[in-house]
Amino acid sequence: MHEECRSSVDGKSQLCKFAEMLGNVRRHYPAPCLCVDGPIMAERRMISRKIATNGKLAGVSLRAAYLHQQCIPFLDRDRRISGEEATINGRVVPLRAEIPLEDIPAILDELVAQRLVVWYEAVWDGTTKRVLYPRFPR
Repeated sequence: MHEECRSSVDGKSQLCKFAEMLGNVRRHYPAPCLCVDGPIMAERRMISRKIATNGKLAGVSLRAAYLHQQCIPFLDRDRRISGEEATINGRVVPLRAEIPLEDIPAILDELVAQRLVVWYEAVWDGTTKRVLYPRFPR
């Protein structure tokens, strides 16, 4: 566990500094640090019909839009998923030959260009790539 993650407020563990840098600080109920408990993932998510008329999503290729939508059920509670190409390919689109492992970086770059996702490298127990979905409109 990180030294900065050992501190607590009212007996609840705080987010690690990396999560604070991303602005994912929960003011009233701090979430546990990812380096301690691991990410918590929802079992399922509902997708609004507004996604059909999203201008940014319409501005990407069909493969990019498909990958974007397929990732949604796999997001953790902070709207993140592993950004490792092999993990995305193996978990999100394992049965799709149309989206080979080599194409994942280009597809993610396309989604980044439209500001649909943020693809970054996180450093805490080594370096790992992550994909962050910005807040969904309500």
